[in-house]
Amino acid sequence: MQGNYLYLSGYFDRNFGDDMMMKLVVRSLPEISFLVEDTADTPLLAEPNIMQKSHEVCCRFTQLVVTGSGFMINSRAVFKTELLCFLKGRHPGDYCLGCNMEPLDNPIKRFLIRQKLNKFKLITCRDQVSYRWLLQNTSMPEIHYLPDILFSLPDEWLSGAKTPDKLGISMMHRAGDRDDCAYYHAMAEIADEWIKRTGKGVILMAFDTGKEDDLFACRAVKAQMQFHDQAEIVAHTDGTE
Repeated sequence: MQGNYLYLSGYFDRNFGDDMMMKLVVRSLPEISFLVEDTADTPLLAEPNIMQKSHEVCCRFTQLVVTGSGFMINSRAVFKTELLCFLKGRHPGDYCLGCNMEPLDNPIKRFLIRQKLNKFKLITCRDQVSYRWLLQNTSMPEIHYLPDILFSLPDEWLSGAKTPDKLGISMMHRAGDRDDCAYYHAMAEIADEWIKRTGKGVILMAFDTGKEDDLFACRAVKAQMQFHDQAEIVAHTDGTE
């Protein structure tokens, strides 16, 4: 392989925020060929400077991680994964763009995340709390505070269409939720109350259509609504919705 290559990694799960962040980075560096693993399911594959390769091939190149909440331990499964990564000395990446730090509620979790972060050569974060935490808890040579990458979304990527008569509601499918759980019931009540008070419709938005499956949440809420015929579901697929 010839030319300039970077191994691009992050959260590949048909998630709008992560897909848009990576798309902005890829389009900002047209002179770079970005490699993503052949297991990645992402609209980025339509970009001309993106290529899918095996994990073994990708790992031969400098790794750029583009992520949002990429450093958290919020379940036993994640804790186990981070512990194994530490014990096996896994390399998390060379450079990281766009992150924010999530709360870490005990010293062991903080230790694991610090060890992971200290392997990066450069990191940019998108809020001042994360910036202060990184300065106090890591020894990385370069730490920068920059606004959220999504704030640089070009105007031409935005649709001219507007829906002033509808309320947008972002839905989230939480692991283990039944379709009749209290959260979905409450969101259905909120949507119905809006429609009763204003006579205007709602848009139920699914920002993650991969394994997290926010579409499940949208469908569950719509099914429980009294005025379900005035609810529209819009789901992230290729980023043009």
